[in-house]
Amino acid sequence: MVDVGVPDGLIGSLTIRPRKWVRVSGGGGSNGISSGWRAGITFLPFGAGPSASFEYGGYQDGDANALAKTFGFGSSPVLQRVGYQYMNAHLGLDFGTRRFVFFLHGGVTMLRGQIHNLDTLIPAPPAGDASATGTTEVTVRRDPNAKAVGPSLKLGLIVYVW
Repeated sequence: MVDVGVPDGLIGSLTIRPRKWVRVSGGGGSNGISSGWRAGITFLPFGAGPSASFEYGGYQDGDANALAKTFGFGSSPVLQRVGYQYMNAHLGLDFGTRRFVFFLHGGVTMLRGQIHNLDTLIPAPPAGDASATGTTEVTVRRDPNAKAVGPSLKLGLIVYVW
């Protein structure tokens, strides 16, 4: 199976269909920042047509500055280490024959990761005593965890070899 999506990136998977109504897959790929993996299960109540998929995957920390520049943004120390884990819950449509299946899946994803180098975005306080100048000093002692829920979409192709 080969598919592309958000936040999945480009994934190549080994896909097994032990029953007409279920598909299990696992594989690896890239999100344009780093390499990652994904495992999932898809239920096809009629063997084709409507489907429901549940997936879990993750990407290692990688430098996202080059990708940000591609979209016209500047570089940032916060983008030097971007990695995340994700879970997808999708509904979709699967079209094809016994050998070739094209699919379009959409739904919701939950992302989880850490924000590294956040302290580089906080301006340094003026020289001298912060309380005397009326400013507030913020210190980031450890990388904060971040979670997000949002829409997800992917399309793909499956070629069964037997």
